[in-house]
Amino acid sequence: MQRGTGLFATRKHGGEGEAVQLVTERVAARVRGCACEVCLEQRFTNTSGAPVEVVYRWHHANASVVRFEVDVDGRRLVGKLKENETAINNYDDALASSTCAALVEQDPLISELLRVSLGNLRPEGDCTVILSYVTSDACSFGTSSAGNLLLDCCIAPATPATQGQEPPLVEVNLIVEMPYTVLSITSPTHQLLSDKQECSEKRWNGKFAPSRGDQNITPIHVHVELACPPHTPLAVGELVDDLATVMLSFSLPTSDACSELGEFDNNNEIVCLIDQSGSMVGSRMMKAKRALQLLLSSLPAGTFFNVVGFGTGQKLLFPQGSVSYDDNTVAQARDFVEQLDNMGGTNVLTPLVKVIGGPRREGRPRQVMLLTDGAVDNTAEVISFAKEHSEGTRIFTFGIGAGADKTLVRSLASVSSGTAVFITEEDSVEEPVIAQLRASLCSVKHGLSVSWAQHDPLTTVPSPLPSFAYAGHVLSVFATFPPSAFATEGIVCAAGCLKFNFSVAITTDAGSAVQKLSAARRIVDLQRSDENKAEVLRLALAHNLVSRHTSFVAVEIDGPAEAVTASMRTCVARLQVPHAPAAAAYQAVHRCHRAKHVACRDSNSSSSAVAGVRRGQYVIINGVACKVSDVAASKTGKHGSAKVHIVAVDPATGAKHTLLAPASSAIEQASVSEGKYLLVNASEEGLISVMADDGTTKDITVTPEQFKLAETLLNGTDDVEVATLILPGTEVVTRIGPSPAPAPAQEHQPPTAANEAVAQAPTAMHGGTPFDRLCFLQRAAGYWEPSDALAAAVGATSAAQLLVAAPAALSADETGRTWATLVALATLELRHAALRPQWCLLGDKAHRWLRSAAAAHLDACSVAGAFVKSLC
Repeated sequence: MQRGTGLFATRKHGGEGEAVQLVTERVAARVRGCACEVCLEQRFTNTSGAPVEVVYRWHHANASVVRFEVDVDGRRLVGKLKENETAINNYDDALASSTCAALVEQDPLISELLRVSLGNLRPEGDCTVILSYVTSDACSFGTSSAGNLLLDCCIAPATPATQGQEPPLVEVNLIVEMPYTVLSITSPTHQLLSDKQECSEKRWNGKFAPSRGDQNITPIHVHVELACPPHTPLAVGELVDDLATVMLSFSLPTSDACSELGEFDNNNEIVCLIDQSGSMVGSRMMKAKRALQLLLSSLPAGTFFNVVGFGTGQKLLFPQGSVSYDDNTVAQARDFVEQLDNMGGTNVLTPLVKVIGGPRREGRPRQVMLLTDGAVDNTAEVISFAKEHSEGTRIFTFGIGAGADKTLVRSLASVSSGTAVFITEEDSVEEPVIAQLRASLCSVKHGLSVSWAQHDPLTTVPSPLPSFAYAGHVLSVFATFPPSAFATEGIVCAAGCLKFNFSVAITTDAGSAVQKLSAARRIVDLQRSDENKAEVLRLALAHNLVSRHTSFVAVEIDGPAEAVTASMRTCVARLQVPHAPAAAAYQAVHRCHRAKHVACRDSNSSSSAVAGVRRGQYVIINGVACKVSDVAASKTGKHGSAKVHIVAVDPATGAKHTLLAPASSAIEQASVSEGKYLLVNASEEGLISVMADDGTTKDITVTPEQFKLAETLLNGTDDVEVATLILPGTEVVTRIGPSPAPAPAQEHQPPTAANEAVAQAPTAMHGGTPFDRLCFLQRAAGYWEPSDALAAAVGATSAAQLLVAAPAALSADETGRTWATLVALATLELRHAALRPQWCLLGDKAHRWLRSAAAAHLDACSVAGAFVKSLC
């Protein structure tokens, strides 16, 4: 399971176990405009009574770490930024001398993950981690009741609490500096105390009251209210040495006088991708189906849509592409969703290529809704593809289940300007689904431009500026100027009628967040071409930023740590500690079991050059088939020819194997296949008996947790399936669960008179409540038919009772749809007001239909309300 920020014990067979107790957390944050700089210090104590091997994880989307150091019982590691070749040589030299060392290399796609293994932590031992980072994505814009600008800043990520332990002491110091007068500072998560002596009109200095309790589980949020109109851009700058750098951040309104559509835009193409892998069976698939049905009910009229199921393969509801949203296509979609079933593994890249890489509908921005529960082997490739096609396509992700891969789910949304939500087995789906759909329907504002007064910038990032922006989405623009000729004000324009003036607040503080963020953003753009290597190196080394050509290496040092700032925009860290204990018992069983299969290795492997090895491949190192997790290449240096450093993980034991070899040397590649069996017995600890399709049986080694699960499932009445990964020399169990029922193959045909009743009736996925039936009965255009089903949902006896209560002013509407729609809306308002987040988009769709079809009869709303009240 993917975890958030914190220190975790590692399991003997690989992966992460329980969180190590967090004792204190200190946060010092400085917010300037939308630039946020945070120093996070966390102290953990091992209260388990036994030594544990620990790993530190840190999550924050689109942040650049500028300092990282750790102290484990007096053993201190501090990092420095080096060019790749030098960093790898320093790392190898440290390992050769039995010194603890960490090598941090760029993963240009997984932008939020820092993971560092820290070796053993003795009983009652302490581990202190100090982490500083800068980010431009921690803020969002809103409007307050006073009509001023409201800024929501997330200044620290969530840290998990430890079950059964006293909550940690949380201490937070905060400085807020803005280009406009600060009216108020509040926090929905913590109590704030201001230091009035340090505050001024545009600067606030204070702290959170020291606290213990559940609030430490949530991210720390701060609301900043400014004395300027809503949606005023925030521009802050730094004048350092011979360069002035300005960061301009703004968010265009979701509704304005130029738009006849109001808050939401129905001129979209929405494609829903749902994971049908084996791990989705059961409650997760039910959650996903419920979410999809709610999405289908809430889409606005005029939308084009499609539904795609994927597993090992893929299946499109409409193979020729998205279709118009109407009653006929919605009925087909609902039927398609109800029949979703197990499709094997998880291959998300192929359907993404099919959907995003396919032909686009002119003038319709594409919004992709991705529902998935698991991880994939090619995470980097998937995120890279999404990033390359982010122009005009956004991905909104849903992580289904507690074990959803947070890196995949968050990163896909981040690189495409979408948003991510997570839905566990205990959560309801309604609010996150509607929130995601509302975000996807925000209109696109074209004609975007930024004008700087007095002086033109030397450089801007992004360059060129996008010609459009999504309403409600924060966009940051970085500009550099000569020190004696920088702009102090400007204008943001969009949609032909939107104009927002801004003023620039300049500071002379060296090394603040703005310059670091500007350099990191420029590096991302420059790395798209190898011709820009020299400039990437210059920026990365000047600002301590990890890039394609620089790495962050940390080695153990004696004495107090020196002042080191090393920035990592997108990185994964690995730390090798000499003489780390092996998971003896479990690995011994696997070594014995593997020996029985070693003879088959030659027929299941092939050789290739070390230079061609990539992450996610299976290779043989030290006679063991492993999955490659990290690859680093260096140029010819002091150690001779170019070298490749490979780190791979044994899927059977979780043990890491490393190889440092010349790029031209050969390495064995292991072939991989999947196995499916029927569970027969679990009589011997560590082994289960399974039966293949041909009736043959054999024993397979499993982890203690898998053995307990097998024992539990065998006591049930259903058949139990065992899925495995077959590698040269071993076979690893990947899933133990109920055997999925085969899904009947069925072509989806348009509803006919024979099945019209089925298309109109709520299914089990929509429950049997009147509220569910009422929502389900709304037609695609936004109206309700005056049917007996609607009468039952609102509490009437029949459609005739509905129609006879209609006022005379609606007599011209022979269909009765106007009256039925008004009654349905009144029922939602009067009886289901608490569920408004679930039906708000349905209500918006109904009001649009009424305005277009029956604007003259809106005064009948009060009559409809009185009728609904009479039915109570």
